[in-house]
Amino acid sequence: MIRFSKYIWLYFLISALVLVPGMFALVRWGLKPAIDFTGGTLLELQFASDVSGAAIELA
Repeated sequence: MIRFSKYIWLYFLISALVLVPGMFALVRWGLKPAIDFTGGTLLELQFASDVSGAAIELA
């Protein structure tokens, strides 16, 4: 039988070596969520010919 509890400190060390750099990176550079997590709507339109911004605002 394998005694997993014998190696508990090794498991904690491996977990810390993975979690600490990840948490540091999250604090240092932040989380930049995509448009689906920021709310709002993104609308992209294509026109057959060039349309000026003023013409769109008047419409």
